[in-house]
Amino acid sequence: MINIRPALVSDALNISKVHIDTWKTTYRGIVPQDYLDNLSYKEREERWIKILTDTEFIRSKKSFTLVAEDEKFGIVGWAGRGR
Repeated sequence: MINIRPALVSDALNISKVHIDTWKTTYRGIVPQDYLDNLSYKEREERWIKILTDTEFIRSKKSFTLVAEDEKFGIVGWAGRGR
């Protein structure tokens, strides 16, 4: 079963993994392979932490980030608006 819920700061690393892993499969052959090979979970996690802790972003109520979480596999997707 998939649960959809608001993203938490503690989700940042797992969101980053989904973000980068999907880029690596989706954009293979479209984006230079060297670029894809150099994507960093740590750098992306830091970006997600900034997004998820940005008080102006959170207060706007026009912006949000949701995660799709599988009982067995954890976070398997995310969606957002406003960024």
